[in-house]
Amino acid sequence: MKICFIGDPSSIHLTRWMNFFSISGHKVSLICFNNTIVKEINGVQIYKIRLCDFRFLPITVQTVLNMIIIPLTIRIICKKIKPDILHAHYVLDYGFYAACAWFHPLVITAWGDDVLVYPKTSQFSKWKLCFAVKQSQLVTIDSAYIKEEILRLYFSMYKTYLIHKIYNIQWGVDFESLRIGQIITPDPQLTIICPRGFQKIYNTDIIIKAMPKVISLFPNVKFVFLGAGDKTNFETLAKKLNIYKYTDFQGWIEHDKLWNIYQKAKIMISIPSSDGTSVALLEAMICGCIPVVSNLPANREWIKDGLNGVIVDIKNIERLSLGIVKALNMTETQVKEIKKHNYQFIKEKGDYRQNMLNMEKLYFRLINKR
Repeated sequence: MKICFIGDPSSIHLTRWMNFFSISGHKVSLICFNNTIVKEINGVQIYKIRLCDFRFLPITVQTVLNMIIIPLTIRIICKKIKPDILHAHYVLDYGFYAACAWFHPLVITAWGDDVLVYPKTSQFSKWKLCFAVKQSQLVTIDSAYIKEEILRLYFSMYKTYLIHKIYNIQWGVDFESLRIGQIITPDPQLTIICPRGFQKIYNTDIIIKAMPKVISLFPNVKFVFLGAGDKTNFETLAKKLNIYKYTDFQGWIEHDKLWNIYQKAKIMISIPSSDGTSVALLEAMICGCIPVVSNLPANREWIKDGLNGVIVDIKNIERLSLGIVKALNMTETQVKEIKKHNYQFIKEKGDYRQNMLNMEKLYFRLINKR
């Protein structure tokens, strides 16, 4: 089977997806934009499309030119390599441009903010989402909430038709790479991991503002902040609140080093204002972290408050500090039961390799329908 992906090659999620199918013996290629940094991926042929980004042209003109040039280039590349499947990751931009190329069968994967955020703030983004989804033969999502939002945003006349082509495929957790069960030196401090990064949507400032109350009750605590983005303002905030010594702002680290950090931590905090299924959350949970998460539909698909984690109100400093304290006060028996439940639950529903095998079956189903 020949699969051509369109997306951002700097994303570990897309890279893992391509690696799986390449290793499985399929012929894999990737179309991406020329302004992205591309690392060599074994067995993957890469094609770059030059964006129209001439500064002397108005943004509107650049947008129109890209809407013509990019789909045309995608179509030329597809005519050359003749893929059996064209699969775009991220509905807006990549999915939209792939839809405009009129190549079938087309699969589109929603990532989260391409459905949950931008179409709600821009009519143009909403139109692009609706057009891309309509032109595709199959759409994958990682939470039931994203499916509900697609149906809610979409034109009512097509909703019944849409339901039958949206499938839940998880990014999943690669149990092999996380090496669960290896001996880890215990951390003498109570480590709380915050791995979502420093973008505004992840509410890192709320976590820092909730720290003083937690520290007053658990002075042996340490908050470790990981992920992409500028951490300067958050370091400044921690210093202003006189809690900087209780923090460790590591920023972005290689993914294969995360398993060690997760297994040393007691709690994982993930409190974005909007989200699909967070792979970081699932990885932390199977490593034994007690999750403290924001009250979002996607999070509630994985966590029941008090049963296998703690759910707190979005952007509520008091509720967050109480939630962290609640998790830290759990007994050894409670923690042991939560760890066991989370591991089994995610292994059953969120195994990366099983989800990729499920995707492979969907690919073949589309090909056989041609």
